[in-house]
Amino acid sequence: MTIVIMDFDHDELVTPIGDKTKAAVTIGFKEALANAGVKEEEYY
Repeated sequence: MTIVIMDFDHDELVTPIGDKTKAAVTIGFKEALANAGVKEEEYY
């Protein structure tokens, strides 16, 4: 499996951690990403 960083400070947390309401890093599995029409180098 290949894990890729998808975004920073983007996803809202269900439960805030201290004063943080967004996840620091969002990750995903490369093999599970829908990449139709997306160039290989554009999503990692």
